[in-house]
Amino acid sequence: MTVPGRRFSTPADDCCLTICLMRFGFVFSLFALPLLVLPALAADAVPQGAQLAHQKCDTCHTLRNDKGQPLIGLFAGGKVIGSAAAANLTPDPSGISYYDEKLFLQATRTGQVGARKLNPIMNPALFRSLTDDDLRDIFAYLKTIPPVKHRVDNTEPPTPCKLCRQKHGAGDQN
Repeated sequence: MTVPGRRFSTPADDCCLTICLMRFGFVFSLFALPLLVLPALAADAVPQGAQLAHQKCDTCHTLRNDKGQPLIGLFAGGKVIGSAAAANLTPDPSGISYYDEKLFLQATRTGQVGARKLNPIMNPALFRSLTDDDLRDIFAYLKTIPPVKHRVDNTEPPTPCKLCRQKHGAGDQN
């Protein structure tokens, strides 16, 4: 702090400045601390989500060849189970790119996306053991996987799909 006519601050001025910085710096650190910790917590979400997704989602949502390799991509859907095909969970527009975290949790917890009911094979009871944080971690992971263009729509009649070699709704559009 300078006073008109003085070029340098006095020790008393420096003391006031130091006290203000200490006070405001402390207050700032109280607000900034969560911002510094959140990225570290979020960084753990993707590996945790990957582990959970491979345990809970992979069996239905990843078609594999006879050697166990993904046929068209991880979580790209198309596997026919009963009368329905598993959805594409990749961040492609043919997948769940339009989902936000809230919609993902709603779909998983209720078996509905908005007013549309998911096929009963996607039973919310399968995910009772997962916490909302677990589901958020899965969603965070799914946003990081490569997008795969593979349209699967169980509201349309099944047609042959050249990509996955299954017969599912919108198969002829791939």
